[in-house]
Amino acid sequence: MSDQADRFKLLAQRLAESTPRFFDIKGAGDGDHATNAFMKSLRILAQEQFGAELHEKICVPGANFRFDFYLPDEGTVIEIALSLRNPNSEFEKDLLKCILAQRQGLAIKYLLLISKPGGMKKALEPGRKRMAELAEADFGIKVEVWDLVSGLDS
Repeated sequence: MSDQADRFKLLAQRLAESTPRFFDIKGAGDGDHATNAFMKSLRILAQEQFGAELHEKICVPGANFRFDFYLPDEGTVIEIALSLRNPNSEFEKDLLKCILAQRQGLAIKYLLLISKPGGMKKALEPGRKRMAELAEADFGIKVEVWDLVSGLDS
């Protein structure tokens, strides 16, 4: 993964650690509000860190598909997929968005999915693992799932 993507992971980790109750399971409603607040803060921090607006990149014109963040110099898509550990998550949709955007001419080499704990383990299950292998073999898109973890700074 790229240097900018590694810096982004650290930025997200620090924000998660400093956000009260970030790692608690909150359910619908409270969880949605918490996610929206986290994303708003992450967009601000990313703009400060990288000096550009990297969020909400339109990736498939006419379909209203957007990437959470896009690092154009490195062809890296970053999706904040906090519920990736769940059976029904955005994994497949995010991967398909990358493939469609690449077919539209957008340079995409990496898809980084940032999740709460459990996302990396879920990504190793046979179906998701096979999809990631297909994305790399047929489209040159390397998929990485990275879990935010509690207590890293402790």
